[in-house]
Amino acid sequence: MADKKNGGKKPEQKKTAASPENNVEIFDDGEIITLYDDKEKPVNFTQVACVEYEGNLFVLLQPAEKLEGIAEDEVVIFKLEEGKDNDMFVPVDSEETLNRVFEQYLKAAADDESCGCGCDDEDCEGCGHDHGDNGKEEDECGCGCGHGHTHKK
Repeated sequence: MADKKNGGKKPEQKKTAASPENNVEIFDDGEIITLYDDKEKPVNFTQVACVEYEGNLFVLLQPAEKLEGIAEDEVVIFKLEEGKDNDMFVPVDSEETLNRVFEQYLKAAADDESCGCGCDDEDCEGCGHDHGDNGKEEDECGCGCGHGHTHKK
């Protein structure tokens, strides 16, 4: 699988996490990306994240439909090479690179699960979240944010 065919346009994405320390962008509503296998058969993937590593951009994709050899909770990682007409998704051969890219993604995903206020302190007055005894949010507040915390009144 190599070609991405989308008319050469890069659609806008709703991003939920971006970390300048590790250059990771996690996409809330990942776009469907169609890649073509060596027989020109289209295979749809959902874009999960982009990771910049050692000056290269890598994309983490999850199959949009059940795909033989890939579990539902697995992602595939490709190196993105921009071309004039189409972006190229190049398979990554280095196990070390795959592991490092995935580690950066996991770190950013874990950071994204915090309340986002940046305080990580149970005595926080500014964020409006009750962090409880462990510095993490507790209980379901019902605000619909999905973080499972309570808001101070």
